[in-house]
Amino acid sequence: MPEAPAWFREALDQPYEDHIARHSLHQTSDGWTWKFDPALFRNTLVPLRDQLASVHCRVALLRGDLSAVVPADTAEYMYELMGRNAPVASIPQAHHHLTPDRPLALVAALRTLLADWEHSITRRRA
Repeated sequence: MPEAPAWFREALDQPYEDHIARHSLHQTSDGWTWKFDPALFRNTLVPLRDQLASVHCRVALLRGDLSAVVPADTAEYMYELMGRNAPVASIPQAHHHLTPDRPLALVAALRTLLADWEHSITRRRA
């Protein structure tokens, strides 16, 4: 497990990576493994771009303004795939992990989105 914080620092270069790395792994009889299902991103039958293009419900994209994982151009691409019908909010001074990085800004963004959630209308795409 000592390699995990180093890998996070190298891959994401953001605050809290040591904490996230230490709490994202657990030891099993076979060694160390991620706490989430590592198969989540393997053998996906439908590519993410097709999943986004087929969204038919209300959806929003929240991203960290400093995210290396979802930079602004990727968020714009995701917005286009979702038919330009989804709010995109960038949390200022936040990296990829919004909750530990900017919790109050994340809560404010969520509250703002949810305050109008019932008033928004889901449009069907052709």
